[in-house]
Amino acid sequence: MISDFIRGDILDAPEIHVAFAIKAEGRNTTGLAQQVSTYYWHQLEHISNQRLGEVLTHKDEDKTFHALVCYSDRPKGWEHTAQYVEQCLELVIVPKYEPIAIALMGADIASHLRGVHVYDILGAIARSPKRFVVYRRF
Repeated sequence: MISDFIRGDILDAPEIHVAFAIKAEGRNTTGLAQQVSTYYWHQLEHISNQRLGEVLTHKDEDKTFHALVCYSDRPKGWEHTAQYVEQCLELVIVPKYEPIAIALMGADIASHLRGVHVYDILGAIARSPKRFVVYRRF
């Protein structure tokens, strides 16, 4: 379920758990994945060849990061992202009433041109029984 939408920096969020998209192959050198790999989880940049629908988790001092492997750089690699987001969110383990900050994926023009369906992704988040706060930077 989505409990709130916030325009702001997810890395400044009060929530302890932070979920965000990463790609299945190649280096994670763009967007939020790049920021997380630079400041919190240095190995994340070089993690590649993951299966779509997997979740990688890293606990830092103050935050727990959940990298959702939900898209590919291949042609039509965003086509089933909503399905993979829904699958990934089932795998994220958090205490029952603890909210999860999640970065809105696919809301920029470049993503739209690649065929991202942001409303399908939001639907996948909303269908989860877990409580999410959706963050958007712009």
